Amino acid sequence: MSNGFSLDVQADFKEVEKMLKHLDKKIITQATTTTLNRVAKSVQSLAVKLLAKDIGLKQKEVRKYVTVRKANWNNLYSSVEANGKRVPVHKLSAKQTKSGVTYRGQDGKRRHIPGAFIQTIRVDGVPGAYKRKGKERFPVVFLRTVSIPHVFIQDAINKALLQVAQERWNKEFPHQVNYRLKKAGYA
Repeated sequence: MSNGFSLDVQADFKEVEKMLKHLDKKIITQATTTTLNRVAKSVQSLAVKLLAKDIGLKQKEVRKYVTVRKANWNNLYSSVEANGKRVPVHKLSAKQTKSGVTYRGQDGKRRHIPGAFIQTIRVDGVPGAYKRKGKERFPVVFLRTVSIPHVFIQDAINKALLQVAQERWNKEFPHQVNYRLKKAGYA
């Protein structure tokens, strides 16, 4: 009849349907899992950096207490968690003085604890900063400062972590979907 273009819609629709079915089961799940884990790792790195700066510890020490729970294909959920007790004073550049112990506080300034001393008195031989409860030699109290989970929940740190998570997700997820599509043979 007229010169025109013929298109077999049924065949194209089957191919699209096959692609979407394949996407739902495998590609989107894989892309989501990988993206969640990479975002969690980025958030962990930033959290360690911010916590170390705020508390005054080395990043290596803080990393022990900030863990990542990874997502998998069955559980599309990942999280970054801070755990642990309060940080011992002796880990914060503590120094013995005539009147007590000084250490680097949260704001970076030296803090003073009068009457405290640094000594290795525990059974396992770990040095620590201690203070006597009264005039007698014993009992003594092991001195600690802030806890990592307490600092982790501060608003400024949470806002920075959420911003990094959102930016990383927006960048990583489309990249992962494209990568998985190309790997599956779709251009």
